Amino acid sequence: MLPSLAAPALLIALHAQGAPSASDRTARLAAAQAALNAGRAAEAIPALEALYREAPQDPSVRLLLGFAQYLRGDRLAAKEHLEASLRFAPDQPDALLGLASIAFDLGHYDEAIVRLSTCIRVRPEEGRAHYLLAEIRSKKEEFDPAIVEYGLALDALREREEATPAAEIGLRAAVNADLANALHGYALALYNRRRLDESLVAYEEAARRTPQDAGVHYGLGLTAARLGDLDRAQEALGVAIRLDPMHVGARYQLGLVLEKRGDFDGAVGEFRAAFRGNPSHKGVMMNLGRALVRLASRRSGEEAASLRREGEGFLEKYRKVSAVLDEIEETSRRATREPRNAGVRLSLCTLYAEIGDVPRAAEAVRHALELRVELRTDPICLGVLNLSAGQTEEARALFGTALRIRPEFPDTYLFLSLVEEAQGRGEEAARLREDYERRKAEAAAKPKEGR
Repeated sequence: MLPSLAAPALLIALHAQGAPSASDRTARLAAAQAALNAGRAAEAIPALEALYREAPQDPSVRLLLGFAQYLRGDRLAAKEHLEASLRFAPDQPDALLGLASIAFDLGHYDEAIVRLSTCIRVRPEEGRAHYLLAEIRSKKEEFDPAIVEYGLALDALREREEATPAAEIGLRAAVNADLANALHGYALALYNRRRLDESLVAYEEAARRTPQDAGVHYGLGLTAARLGDLDRAQEALGVAIRLDPMHVGARYQLGLVLEKRGDFDGAVGEFRAAFRGNPSHKGVMMNLGRALVRLASRRSGEEAASLRREGEGFLEKYRKVSAVLDEIEETSRRATREPRNAGVRLSLCTLYAEIGDVPRAAEAVRHALELRVELRTDPICLGVLNLSAGQTEEARALFGTALRIRPEFPDTYLFLSLVEEAQGRGEEAARLREDYERRKAEAAAKPKEGR
């Protein structure tokens, strides 16, 4: 998403289209635009709706209404107004940018690329369009083209920053936010291409521009750690955790840094915190087990034995679920590349269920429901949501319905096993899990069916 939707380029575009002839309409339109520039969409919308009733074919009004509705979160209304603005003023770059933003948010990357390419053809200096193109390339793991687009975005946004008067505090803040976002994306793309020194420089500037962004400090710490600067890494990761105590990645990376420094107590503490935040994290599971065993070697008596048992338990669990965790990681990457693919989300649900991570299985279901309306009556999907909410009997009934409809479908037995586990019936859970594994193996040779 674009954090700033009204910038100096928008002012130029509106003047080029022609403002309303009456002076009071011009003043009202300018006031509404100023409110949008300051992020006050709720204040701007009533004034813009009044202007729209007076002149429904004014492209300037429809454009601003589109941006206002987008800022308010109503993508459907925003799209309607922005498309109308394009009909009245074809190839209007700000309308194209707004429609591309909506397409991007909804995962319609091909549509977004077409809109953005047209926007850049009309207005080559539109940094926000280059930024969105770069984001799409990054999500598709096309990092080299992404780096090029981020570079173009940064060049254009720096020029815009220089051209924005110091007195325009709101606009300068918006451009600064755009620059920080572009720097963050640029740094991450560089990191993924292992251009670590360049990545570090970009993260450092992003951190100066948005010091309260935990994600930026996490990226800075991760890159510094990869470069071997453990002091810098520990400092940056500590800032990320102060800003977001539940940041799993920062906790995990700080644990690795502390482990390298021989601080196994500190490492275990960070790994435990990361595991509480994400019990499906492969690296956390393995490194927590390993750190506990190493810590046990520095203790004695029952404390050492307890730490060793706990560590070996984590390592054993890691060995059992390692292949599933690898599949989760690959499927998650595919979900990022294909954000409109509900089937990928359902696959993630099953994979998380295999390792007993019901909250994340439910999260995957919620994403699938947003993409496919018919799943809102699917008994397995509804059962997973009920199970996540602790409503085990309701979940059991829904999974039972699914079993009666398709007794051959393996996943139902897996989800029923989770109900039994939640209710403390371990033997029945184990039997259902065996049924699941057997039926899954039998189905592997057959063509896959969707849920």
